[in-house]
Amino acid sequence: TMFFNKRQNIITFFVTGLIIYSCAFGLLMYENFNRKPNLELLTLETCGGVVMADSEKKDDIEKYLKDRSDTTNIRRVIDVYLYYNNEDQLLTNVFDDVSKMNNQNACYEGRLPKHDNEIAVSGSFGKDNGFKIGDELKLDYGNKSYKYLITGFIQTTNNGGREAILNETALKHLVSLDEGMVSFWFDCEGEAASKNILDDCSEKYGKHVISTINFYEIMEGGLTTFKTLSMLMLVTICSISGIVIVLVLILLIKTLIYKKRKDYGIYKAVGFTSADLIKQTALSFMPSIVLSTLIFSIISHETVNSVMNIIMQTFGLMKCTFVIPIPGLIIISISLIVLSFVFALIEARKIKKIEPYNMLISE
Repeated sequence: TMFFNKRQNIITFFVTGLIIYSCAFGLLMYENFNRKPNLELLTLETCGGVVMADSEKKDDIEKYLKDRSDTTNIRRVIDVYLYYNNEDQLLTNVFDDVSKMNNQNACYEGRLPKHDNEIAVSGSFGKDNGFKIGDELKLDYGNKSYKYLITGFIQTTNNGGREAILNETALKHLVSLDEGMVSFWFDCEGEAASKNILDDCSEKYGKHVISTINFYEIMEGGLTTFKTLSMLMLVTICSISGIVIVLVLILLIKTLIYKKRKDYGIYKAVGFTSADLIKQTALSFMPSIVLSTLIFSIISHETVNSVMNIIMQTFGLMKCTFVIPIPGLIIISISLIVLSFVFALIEARKIKKIEPYNMLISE
């Protein structure tokens, strides 16, 4: 039956392969954005909380945060938009010391800037404008311009992937740091500690604290969305895959039974039971399904990461490695094989209606 059914088995092979590949995508999304979300891919920098202060009390607030025993790694950060060719804007994250960044992996190629003439820009911006590491980038702010040396490429999903990193000393070529708001990023032990620190700052300095951000709350809200979407994607893909394989098997088995109805009548006449023929028909589809599942599981594990990288480049992530859990892929593969066999048995039960006597009368 298997060799007679070559066309149907070819169809089953490729349909099963496409289903496995689709499920691998859903599994990748679930693993990396739900079960084990990678914060370094979702945000340029991580911290415990952020206090934005006005120019009048910024020095006092910085000293207050540094003096507290429950805060560590205080970073002074300024966000400013710089312009390339007076039209393409880059959200530039200016650190007092870039080496204090928790997410040093934000720079996926080259290195982060150290000196006052260096800058790291997003890979998507560099790709769109043909820049390479070592090139000079002329940026404008108001009526001032300055050429920076590109030391590395960073990746981020924020602002369409159009961001840059500078040191404060490098920004002084374009912008005066004497006036304007400053954000102080700090690390701490958990959401409760961050809330306590932010509340104390707001209470002590009042209107001089322009805004506060509890990073744990922000990320929890953001991750909830990612987790929900990735879970829904996995469930939807697996459900659709199950429906597709069932519909394909129904169509193929129905066609097979119709073409071989005379043969089934002869088999029954010489002693085969309906149960024998049902099992034989269902099993005839299994080699192509098992082989397809095995081959495409390996192909998916080796290639889906590269395909996902290409997709994520549209969101600003130029180079990233996603984990594809092998146990999850095995579970999906085995489930697909079992589901296929069960529904093949159910659909092949129509063979019971074929009787040798009726076949002879119809002839």
